[in-house]
Amino acid sequence: MKVLHVLYQSLPTKLGTSIRTRDLLRSQRDAGIDVIAVTSPFQEPFQPGATVEYIDGVKTYRTHAKSDHLASDKTSNLFIRIKKTFRLFSFFLTVYKLAKKEKVTHIHAHATFFTGLAAKFASIFTRVPFIYEVRSLWEEGAHVISNQSWSARLQKSIIIYFENLVCNKSDALVVINKNLGERLVGRGVRKTPHVIPNAFYFLPSAINGNALPDRSHRKVFGFIGNINLYEGLEMILDAADALPDCRFLFWGNGKDLESFLQSIDRYPNVEYRGLLSPENIGEAYSVIDCVLNPRFGSDLTNNVTPLKPIEAMGHGKLIIASDIGGMREIIIPMKTGLLFKDRDTSDFIEKIRWAINPDHDADYGQIIADAKKYVLKNRNWANNADSYARIYSSISRN
Repeated sequence: MKVLHVLYQSLPTKLGTSIRTRDLLRSQRDAGIDVIAVTSPFQEPFQPGATVEYIDGVKTYRTHAKSDHLASDKTSNLFIRIKKTFRLFSFFLTVYKLAKKEKVTHIHAHATFFTGLAAKFASIFTRVPFIYEVRSLWEEGAHVISNQSWSARLQKSIIIYFENLVCNKSDALVVINKNLGERLVGRGVRKTPHVIPNAFYFLPSAINGNALPDRSHRKVFGFIGNINLYEGLEMILDAADALPDCRFLFWGNGKDLESFLQSIDRYPNVEYRGLLSPENIGEAYSVIDCVLNPRFGSDLTNNVTPLKPIEAMGHGKLIIASDIGGMREIIIPMKTGLLFKDRDTSDFIEKIRWAINPDHDADYGQIIADAKKYVLKNRNWANNADSYARIYSSISRN
């Protein structure tokens, strides 16, 4: 079995979808599946001009078009999207040639429809099965909801049409959670989705790590992720103001980074540590006791399961998060983490006070241990790789 993964984004772009892709590919490799990948013309390689790179040992073909319109989490205007679409034919030829050259048995595309259409056409001409994977609904992004111009509405209609088309033309459809699958079906997708959830890639050292941090006072709290308003970062600053004996560390990047950096100057117990590369994620977890994720509820955040809480559990850290849909899917209150009422700063601070209370040592340690067991059993990339293998086998054309 040899699978060509067709990617819109990948590392070095530092987004949750790139991390999922990295862990998906290396877990399939670990499971004995022969995997290769190709990235879209809008994804830069690690090394400028590179046409082939190896990411964690996985051969990745690059097709970067040396354009300023790179893959990112930012929206593009209608003119830019039209220019991108014209590159679809050349990208299809690249995917087709690679599939023939590498003699793949399956083509697995990861949204958006740009990669999906190229992969579908290539699968038709190579006569191999086509898998399409959806991780979020583009039209529920904050930049789409806030933009009601005629061009934005036109883009939305066109993109939904093509996304539905690719989903329905796939031999197998994959989503990251049940709710997302239901939303796709509700907007016209006829294919029954397979659910492959976000997970943690366990290393042997992580499986057998200590459950309770070796600290007399657990007072270092961390946020790792996108510096965007919908992440509820102002609530963390309110907590820093209320709890001056605690430290609050931030890592990440995002469209609101500049204003955020200006706002933290008056907090002596708040520190921005800069960008964090995926290979150095362990450094952040080594200096924090608890991970905070006060993300605000919305159509997008209620339908997408975030990676960071799962990652925190896998690293043996307590997670305190808002009780929105994406969090409730993985956090059982007082069992695998702590949940507070969405946008309720007082409740958020009370949960932090609970975490630093030494009277709760036993419960704190048990939550961490139970969370790691939950992730190891239910959110483990080794299990996900087996699920993908079953899907591939079910649609094989041998």
